[in-house]
Amino acid sequence: MTGHRATGRLPALLLLCTLALPAAASDLTDARRLADAGDYAAALDYYDRVVAASPDDSDLAIERARVLGYADRHAAAIAAYQQIVATFPQRRPDVAGYWAWQELWSGDAEAAVPLFHEALRQRPGDAALTAGLAEALLWSGHEREAARVYATLMPPASESQALQAARAWYWAGFPEQALPLLANTTLPAAQWLRDYRVSRERRHYLSASFDGSDDSDDLSILAATATAGWRFGAGDTAELSLRSAWLDGPDTSQPGNPVYSVDGQEVLLAWSGRQGSVDSPAGVVWPLLAVGLRDYDGWSQFAWRARARWMPADGLSFTAYGGNGVVETVGAIRNEIGYTEGSLSGEGRLTQRWLLAGSVARIAFDRGNDRSQGTLRLEYLLVPAWRLRTGVDAVYFRDSDPVGPGQPSLGYWSPERYSEQRLYASMSQDRGAWSFDGRVSAGYFQERDGWG
Repeated sequence: MTGHRATGRLPALLLLCTLALPAAASDLTDARRLADAGDYAAALDYYDRVVAASPDDSDLAIERARVLGYADRHAAAIAAYQQIVATFPQRRPDVAGYWAWQELWSGDAEAAVPLFHEALRQRPGDAALTAGLAEALLWSGHEREAARVYATLMPPASESQALQAARAWYWAGFPEQALPLLANTTLPAAQWLRDYRVSRERRHYLSASFDGSDDSDDLSILAATATAGWRFGAGDTAELSLRSAWLDGPDTSQPGNPVYSVDGQEVLLAWSGRQGSVDSPAGVVWPLLAVGLRDYDGWSQFAWRARARWMPADGLSFTAYGGNGVVETVGAIRNEIGYTEGSLSGEGRLTQRWLLAGSVARIAFDRGNDRSQGTLRLEYLLVPAWRLRTGVDAVYFRDSDPVGPGQPSLGYWSPERYSEQRLYASMSQDRGAWSFDGRVSAGYFQERDGWG
């Protein structure tokens, strides 16, 4: 009985297999026909059945993953390539390039970079993969490295590639290299970059600004600044600026805090330049030196500022600054209190979205007080398209001679120590020639004055 039942089942199984093979072949034919016609959603319904019916066929799995990419289902395509590599590790060299493009198009340029490198080891010199690597480097914050890669692809293969190369050069701090790539473009995004960003970095300029403030001590400040700049060569700029300030408020260094009005002017001549190239092993340095004169109600002094910003690598920068200034309060100006400052700061991009920055500074005020100060900031790029950032920042300082029983007020705020922590959100948008920036913050501070 058992033998007869087994013998009877065998023709049925053979019949099912015979019917399934043409059905699977028909599904694959339909899947490819629909994919060629651009109907990817319908094609994937067939691919899902075909791949499920042939789980050991790596070629079919790869074909399905590529169609997921054509359908802009990048997350699903990435998951499919991850599954292919886990199931068929020997096929990794065949899919690394496709996988890299999906990571880039999904917005994770950081994950795409090593995959493009891996694919190029298998296909060195491939122009499409090289362009993909350059784009991934650009959008993951490696602008100088991206510019070096784009330099190997000149002339650009398309206007789109020229735009990306121009962005790399401009964001790396080399606008003179970016401008020729945008000269005859017809792309609106490239025209905007050329007309409203890159070109202005190559032209002489005039600018003016007005600022006003009122604080809780009834001090009001109105300031106006006019600036003229001249561009020389690649990266060199000479700038002449004039600033006037008008202050109304109490002299807090005198009994009864009598109210006065004072004004001041500052004239500065500055030079800024650039040392290094995208190929420099030591990185690129942007130095600045400014000298001039300032006068506040007949109190005159030599004015100077010096700064050097060094970028040893993409996403990492250090800045050294030194200069002098005036404490802009009525009492400090009447007591002729200026300061000399020195600071070191650094900024590092931890990932494509995380940024860490900090600084230390020493400020020596006239007539004895020294301030030691530190800042720290951690920031996250929440929505790249809106340039919406959130973060936390903190500041702490300590004065050597705070106002207290043994130290009279000289007209400016001088606690023994002060700390502040804030949460903030900021957003930046561009519309034509205009930039719009906004920021909101809330925090907590602690202060200890010289009386304890």
